[in-house]
Amino acid sequence: MLSKQEQYRQSVIVGWIMLLQVVLVMFIISILRGAVKNDFSGFAKDPGIGGTNIMIIVFAIYAILPVLLRAMDYIFLRWFTFAISIFFLLFFIAHQLTHMIVDNMPLNLYHVLDFTHHGIILWVIVCSFKWAKCKDNV
Repeated sequence: MLSKQEQYRQSVIVGWIMLLQVVLVMFIISILRGAVKNDFSGFAKDPGIGGTNIMIIVFAIYAILPVLLRAMDYIFLRWFTFAISIFFLLFFIAHQLTHMIVDNMPLNLYHVLDFTHHGIILWVIVCSFKWAKCKDNV
């Protein structure tokens, strides 16, 4: 039976893996929609070169963090995971709101993936906070 600490740790690891999958699916869906419309011109503005550079960093963090969390169990890494989870939640909400307000994008089926991401990362935030507070050792 896993300790509470290990349960939270495994939940955070699975959460970050799921977050990677969701953002990759979002990107693939965007490409598929461009292919269906036979129009990729929107990619010049969003994400653009700057956005693709940010995506490289985001994808790398999503891929590396679960491996680090599995390999190491330092208290600093636990609190870092909690903090970066909050940052990513705020970053993605700000990104979504920018599209909705500035770009005047109404809610549509695509936003199901955005809200899925928000829900998973909220779960990761809660689990990473509980994991960071754990005192027991595995």
